[in-house]
Amino acid sequence: MQLAEVPSLSAGEAAAEDFARLFNKFQVVILRGYGVSALNKDEHRFGLRNLHELSITHPESVAKTWGVENGPAALKPALLGRAADLAAQSGSQTDGGERWYTSFLVQKDGAFEKLLGELPIREPEVLSPLNAFHTPCTWVFVCKNVGGANGSTGANAPANPLLGRAEHIDAVQHSGTWHLQVSGTKRWRIRPNTGGDWAAARVPSAVRSAAGGSGPFTASDVPTLNKGQSHLTVTVEAGDVFVINTRLWFHQTEIHDTSSAAERVSFSYARDFFLPHALPSHAADKNAMGAGEAVSSEMTNVEGTYATSSFETEDVVMTETALEALVNFEFCAENNYVACVECLRPLADDMPVRVAKLMAGQLDRFDVLEARRSKLSAEQMGDSCAANVKMLPLNAAFCDKVCLQR
Repeated sequence: MQLAEVPSLSAGEAAAEDFARLFNKFQVVILRGYGVSALNKDEHRFGLRNLHELSITHPESVAKTWGVENGPAALKPALLGRAADLAAQSGSQTDGGERWYTSFLVQKDGAFEKLLGELPIREPEVLSPLNAFHTPCTWVFVCKNVGGANGSTGANAPANPLLGRAEHIDAVQHSGTWHLQVSGTKRWRIRPNTGGDWAAARVPSAVRSAAGGSGPFTASDVPTLNKGQSHLTVTVEAGDVFVINTRLWFHQTEIHDTSSAAERVSFSYARDFFLPHALPSHAADKNAMGAGEAVSSEMTNVEGTYATSSFETEDVVMTETALEALVNFEFCAENNYVACVECLRPLADDMPVRVAKLMAGQLDRFDVLEARRSKLSAEQMGDSCAANVKMLPLNAAFCDKVCLQR
């Protein structure tokens, strides 16, 4: 089950049968242009103003799950109002250098019902024939990444890409999550979770055991990538719907310069869904209006670690080992820094945030990480050269913002 790129369907091809076939096999599909007409149907386009109003009418609901994916930890929901005001201004912009990436979860307390009534797409029609159940919550992701002072490699240059949370899988039970990109773009970087339960995620009757249709595969088959390919990358554009099982795909997102995007932000929202075969047994009445409540507990928007199995007395839970981290000794004196071995974030707040900046834009942080793992030669890395990146053994070189030693 080799996969060279994320499976895709165009808006005109997105029939329920085709979507079901691809999603059942690969657990990830992008529907190109699927939401364009929904986004453009209203004179008052859904956007930052809706989110700002929600933060005013239901402040506790928004604040409770408010999270900063990247940027100053002190950022608060009030920035949504400021961003909306700036977006409404005509003429010169005054947000040069703004770089932040936030998320929150809307659920219960009347906030969910308010937002649900305003969403351009509440439930994609492509899921309706599959009898999918949506949980009573909506995820919201907003990022501003504008070049300018402190935001780029030069005053007039675009901002460097801004990363979301470090690569992870989600501790969830549902069948998948669909994301509608409302404005701007978002680059996803994913790889299959080889330790995941792919058989449980698939609709048994739709597994192809013989050639034809979507091709042969068994319920437990895990997609494999091309030789030498560690991840799949896909850029989701405004109007695209990205559907992914975040339990079975490791993922991380990246936002490029948003200065030319609508409202100068990358904005997307997402909803989780269950397919009937995956509903918990206690949700017996699968046609009841309250089925969503029966299969959904209150979600959180935090990072954390958890055990995959029970501990026994005297089990070793954590060990401390010598780690390797990146240091730039020669390239540019003001860019010297030590990076976290897991996510490559700097270990000091006043250091540059992007490994791309360390390598003058020639390599992104994933290239550097893969080079460290496979110890590629300078020739293989390119002219910017691995000579500027040296390995330094450090003890417990994990950043306290994102990573925990495991």
